[in-house]
Amino acid sequence: MPDLNMNDDMVKLVRLRFLYTEPDAEQMLTDGPLDVLVNYRTTADQFAGQQMALFIGRAQANPGNFPLFDPAMLAPNRVRYIKVSLEVIDRFPKEEGYYDRRSTQALEGIGAVLQARL
Repeated sequence: MPDLNMNDDMVKLVRLRFLYTEPDAEQMLTDGPLDVLVNYRTTADQFAGQQMALFIGRAQANPGNFPLFDPAMLAPNRVRYIKVSLEVIDRFPKEEGYYDRRSTQALEGIGAVLQARL
């Protein structure tokens, strides 16, 4: 069973595949998997919906880049067959951001000045 848990504060490497599952016309919609880094908390369903919308938008805007995608698949009675398969393949701890470190240092400096005045 693939790992679908994306509800943490880690950086996740997610592998996506776009499929078309209409009976007797099943096919992959891309030549291979697409790997995406996700650095925010989400659910698999929300992420899949977001990625499906991005994929369809890109395929419509640049059909030459997606030779396996047929615009007829977007017909109201056929769009339900477009699926996203996803799996979290690796996780990495989030590193401390440079902005956070500088912000903390600035606040510590302000605190030290205020402390000296008291």
